[in-house]
Amino acid sequence: GAVGAVGAVGAVGAVGAVGAVADIVLVTDRHGNGTNALLLRPPHAIAFAFGPGSRHAHRAAAEAVGARYVEVEGPLAFDLDTPDDLVVIGSMIPEGIDAG
Repeated sequence: GAVGAVGAVGAVGAVGAVGAVADIVLVTDRHGNGTNALLLRPPHAIAFAFGPGSRHAHRAAAEAVGARYVEVEGPLAFDLDTPDDLVVIGSMIPEGIDAG
């Protein structure tokens, strides 16, 4: 709920702050393979990549054009793509809090 939203807003602000010194800022997924957030400056600096391996594709594209590339970690690394992700997020809810 609200705590997650505040955390996500803070994370977006952190990505933006890093973007002040980098051309491309990437937040990888929790598995370290995909891309959950991508900031490009300018917006067309590299082509978008999707799906498994997108993290590595974005990094290679940034290197190919000589862009300043930074990866950041934080709450944006978590997403819901698989049933296992639901189990993980369920384990993150403190006891006594009704998730329904």
